[in-house]
Amino acid sequence: MQALGRSLAEEGRTAEAAEALRGAVLAFRADGDTARTAGALTDWGVSLTGLGRTEVALVAHETALDLVRQLGDWRAEGVVLTNLGVALSCARRYEEAIEAFDQAATLLTVAGASAREAMALGGKGRALAKLGRYDEAVSTLEAAAGAFRKAGDTRHEGELQAYLLITLQRAGRSADPEVQAEVAITGPLRLEAIRAS
Repeated sequence: MQALGRSLAEEGRTAEAAEALRGAVLAFRADGDTARTAGALTDWGVSLTGLGRTEVALVAHETALDLVRQLGDWRAEGVVLTNLGVALSCARRYEEAIEAFDQAATLLTVAGASAREAMALGGKGRALAKLGRYDEAVSTLEAAAGAFRKAGDTRHEGELQAYLLITLQRAGRSADPEVQAEVAITGPLRLEAIRAS
């Protein structure tokens, strides 16, 4: 069921994915499989966030967080905290989101999961920008872009560079807009070419 839910989510069939993932949560819980229940809850929470059912998503993520903490799995805890941060941001609870993203980034750094760490930092940077804390947002977004670069994820790095440009403009600061605008327009392949020149 969980694999089906993930597949449906990748196809953009979010409502069907959420239903399949809910079934996976119930099945894994009935089997007493804590790790798989936590994973399914996390995936279900992501689907619910995508559907705008933020309050239910928050409950799913908080339940998953309790489970992964019982298991002592730092990487999984970091992933759940990142998704919790996204749901909190969608609920406009930015201060709580920043706290979740901070905790996630710390755990994911220790776990050596640089791409996941970058996701947490990117979420934190966006939440900081929403609060108008532009200087902090800029430094956090720059760190996130660097972490994506380290992980070899040029697509997400390019997206963050574009968001960084917008944040700098809102802060009344200038950046290298030509390069960053090109990154936003032409995407990851152009980013690699820019880096090579």
